[in-house]
Amino acid sequence: NTLWKDSGSKPLCDKLILLNRTLHGIWFSYKGALPDIFCLVHPMGTVLGNAVYANYLVVQQGATVNTGSSEGTPQLGEYLYLGAGAKIIGDMTIGHDVNIGVDACVYKKDVQDNITVYKDENGSIQYKERDDFWAARGYFL
Repeated sequence: NTLWKDSGSKPLCDKLILLNRTLHGIWFSYKGALPDIFCLVHPMGTVLGNAVYANYLVVQQGATVNTGSSEGTPQLGEYLYLGAGAKIIGDMTIGHDVNIGVDACVYKKDVQDNITVYKDENGSIQYKERDDFWAARGYFL
């Protein structure tokens, strides 16, 4: 992101992002800046695209955040936990202290603070007020 801000050189940034993907198996958009405080837990296969990221982000393997510019730019709150295979796609706001569980997809839908998003046994995406389980906070407190 720093190179992009300083040079604006798309060809150079594209080469570096592809090198990073090849070497590490993860892809981060150079146009969107990661927060100052974050944790990547076995991030193989993760794609972090253009979004406004907040501090205390926790990302598990295979998570995806908004990869298509036509889908808009999500605004992500503090203490966001993205479980393995979690997806955030579209122009929306994700609140603070949100857990997005394994293989759950949030598509063009705002999520309030203190919500857990999960896939139930039938494969349906469910939203519920979070109880005392604060997944992301456990990594930083």
